[in-house]
Amino acid sequence: MKIKKEKDVKVQDFFCEFDFKFALFTNNHVLNELNIEIDKTIHLECLEKSFFGSLYNIVPKEIKIADKRKVFTNEELDYTCIELFESDDILDYFKIDSNIFKYDKNNLKDNDIFILQFPNGNLSFSYGKILSLKDNEINHNASTEGGSSGSPIIRRNKENNIIGLHYGGIKNKYNLATRFDSILYNIKEQNNEIICIYIIDKNETEINLLHDYNEDLPYWDKNNKKIYLDAKNNILEMKENIEIYVNDKKIKFDFKYKIKESKELKVKIKFRKLLSNISYMFYKCSSLN
Repeated sequence: MKIKKEKDVKVQDFFCEFDFKFALFTNNHVLNELNIEIDKTIHLECLEKSFFGSLYNIVPKEIKIADKRKVFTNEELDYTCIELFESDDILDYFKIDSNIFKYDKNNLKDNDIFILQFPNGNLSFSYGKILSLKDNEINHNASTEGGSSGSPIIRRNKENNIIGLHYGGIKNKYNLATRFDSILYNIKEQNNEIICIYIIDKNETEINLLHDYNEDLPYWDKNNKKIYLDAKNNILEMKENIEIYVNDKKIKFDFKYKIKESKELKVKIKFRKLLSNISYMFYKCSSLN
């Protein structure tokens, strides 16, 4: 899948906070925290068009989970997203519809769709319509086979954009898919955080988690103009809009942290909203790895 970025598409403003352009999507019940750990390798069977146009070849691929590869997963929405690099050599992909955040039950109901499936190693297509649209869910009547979890729901039009991710069904009634706009909003929420690792020296009893702004420090804006932080307001904004977690436990906001017995601290800085400036945020944090 490729995230579409074009100057005339408003959705670009939403995606500008993401560093990745390509991603692998499947269900959380297929891939989750248990099998997407760092250094694990995911084995894929990718469908790629052959030289004969409409024919497809099955090509084995391996995706290694590494620190630099972004991974997002959510059990409630039943999706997992793994960043792909151009070096992964994934040739075929679907684009997300640039109007996906404008979808509602009025402009999607009764739309023609198709679902691309690969159960038991066999490629198949199924056609149907969208029956209804709920908060995070698409109900559709395209027939599916066992083993089709994670299949893309594709709107049948000129662009053939992906609009949902199939995850199950209610027998003899309808099939279920997660709306892709809900998935993207959830990724955006998870993306508003920084993960830091602090390595503790044996003699340290206290470390700087963040820089304690005690003066108006200089920084350079996007026009390379030197300006100064308003230190007091900057600290206030941080206190109001940052949550700090040490080894997955939320702590009271502070710039310093007293060491107990840990040799290494995993610190998550979560933003309730984007701050106006984070210059010098980790200045003089000598334990930060």
